Amino acid sequence: NDNKPSRPTLHRAMSLLREHAFGDRAVEFQIVSDQRRNFASAEGVNYENPYVSVGLPIFSIHGNHDDPMRDGGVDALAALDLLATSNLVNYFGTSEKVDDIEISPVLIRKGGVNIALYGLGHIREERLNRAWTHKKLKFLRPREEDNEDGTSKYFNIFVLHQNREMGRGLKS
Repeated sequence: NDNKPSRPTLHRAMSLLREHAFGDRAVEFQIVSDQRRNFASAEGVNYENPYVSVGLPIFSIHGNHDDPMRDGGVDALAALDLLATSNLVNYFGTSEKVDDIEISPVLIRKGGVNIALYGLGHIREERLNRAWTHKKLKFLRPREEDNEDGTSKYFNIFVLHQNREMGRGLKS
């Protein structure tokens, strides 16, 4: 349960991502939400960066082995922050507060299809349970979300990393 991907592991991941994600393939969808809100580690989605050629955009949340840590600094950083800053992935699903969580979706549009991609990286089971029980976990909804007949314009997807082990008791 160490929170440090080894340097060889990080190097191998970066090499694989560079090999498979970079390229001149056309990306045929758009991010229509506020990218500064969705991707804290970067100024926006990587495939729109004019200095990088991304043909396979990858969206990722953090897990329990790579969750953000404060190593003597102010900012909590994860290994995915390095990958996002390098334009290898689009890191989303972070929360500044663990006791009052607001999840803002990444809104994706391709033709007439709209997707609201929600993400929540790893949070200790007890904290997540407490936030859920006390209604301190909020899913923000897109503006102008519903069609005239009341049905949603967006297909919702929730990406969650959570460990759920037997024997953890009622707190998890």
